[in-house]
Amino acid sequence: MDTTKRLKGRVTVEVDARRDQLIQIADTIHANPELGFEEFKAASLLSKALDDAGFSVERGVAGMETAFRATMQPRSLPPKVLRCTKGLAITNSLSSSV
Repeated sequence: MDTTKRLKGRVTVEVDARRDQLIQIADTIHANPELGFEEFKAASLLSKALDDAGFSVERGVAGMETAFRATMQPRSLPPKVLRCTKGLAITNSLSSSV
């Protein structure tokens, strides 16, 4: 099995294990709409969930109170960054090798 398929499988297992928590977070954000750049409840909820999951969370990124960066560096993988914006998650590899 290639690296991409193996990693996708690991991500799927982790997401499935946190299914109820992720649905609760999504439902809470949906039930409490906030204006752009004023997503204080959503940012707090998301950054706390990531912090509780073992990520190092930096709040107030890019001079915005509601922006945050969550990072985790497993021993066997290069560092990754997960950015969440309005429910979108984008990962950026900090290293070109996986």
